[in-house]
Amino acid sequence: MSEVAPSRSAILELRDERLSMVEGRGFLDEKCLAIAAEIVKRLGRYREVQAGLAAATREAAEALQGAIARHGLAELGRVPAPASPPSALATSASRVMGVALLEASLAAPPDLPGPPPWGSP
Repeated sequence: MSEVAPSRSAILELRDERLSMVEGRGFLDEKCLAIAAEIVKRLGRYREVQAGLAAATREAAEALQGAIARHGLAELGRVPAPASPPSALATSASRVMGVALLEASLAAPPDLPGPPPWGSP
């Protein structure tokens, strides 16, 4: 306990201090909920991107298996990889509770080359 003389003004000051502490705690609880909501939103976005990456990886593995089955590994090793255009990143900034958050994405999906003229998958 504090070492304040029990006077009416001291009691009023302590009540005001307690009220400020209760209001501050409520304010911090609101901030925690807002931050938690943003974390959940970004986690959902991360899971979507991760699922897309897994699907693209499976598709690429299947295409590679088909090409190896059709042409053989030695033949594919002789074909140079096509040059891909450079990808540009687009960034956007947002603020959550005064904290700047950056999000990066591809500005435009690169034009992927089609299959080679000799018909590999």
